[in-house]
Amino acid sequence: MSIQLRQVRDWAAFTTLLLVIRAPITRAQEGNVRADTVVAHPDRQNVWTVWSASAHGQPLATRLGYRYDRGLVIVGLQKRWPLTENQDRSLELAYTIDITPVVLSTEMPEYVIRTVPCGGSSPPGCRTTVSVLSGQHTAHGAGAAPVGFLGRWKVSRALGLQLRASGGVVYFSQAIPDPLGCTLNFTADAGIAADVRVANKLSLVAGWRLNHISNGGRGQVNPGMNSRMIELGLSLAR
Repeated sequence: MSIQLRQVRDWAAFTTLLLVIRAPITRAQEGNVRADTVVAHPDRQNVWTVWSASAHGQPLATRLGYRYDRGLVIVGLQKRWPLTENQDRSLELAYTIDITPVVLSTEMPEYVIRTVPCGGSSPPGCRTTVSVLSGQHTAHGAGAAPVGFLGRWKVSRALGLQLRASGGVVYFSQAIPDPLGCTLNFTADAGIAADVRVANKLSLVAGWRLNHISNGGRGQVNPGMNSRMIELGLSLAR
């Protein structure tokens, strides 16, 4: 065999040996990069959040005018899936679903109907019916918001700011907010929040949301309720 052929053979054998040695090292390095990415960015994973929001002294249009003593309490569980993010992972768009097993609508008005004289210049013997506030009650409900979107800005490794909106339904034990309303109502809310990481995959969440509940014109009356709510929660990335 000529000297040139032996040199070519030797170089080919040497190159093959290098490739065999380098392959597992490269795979290990890629695995380390993926592992480092998961550890460095746990907020990019699916996130579960347990949250509670409440509002008090909210306005309500009643048959006798506006009242300002209504309250709303919601306890929910949210699942968040990341959809997309920018190149440096500082901005993220996610899809959310909320389950709300506890919804309390307080100070819902109760009425009695009374027959009274018409008064004024009405003909003698004329009588009419009026609504009289007879009491208040708390309506218990549960629901879900299957359509939601959340935008998150990663301010730092430990702090994120959220902007979100969602919509769904809630079923109450009694028609709200008026006896001529509906037990099944539509709900929508929008809000802002901040999440602060307290552990590798655990964050505290605090925010503000505007919640709307109405029956969409399905009831005899539809006095929608708008509530400005304070929210607290705990998030776990999985």
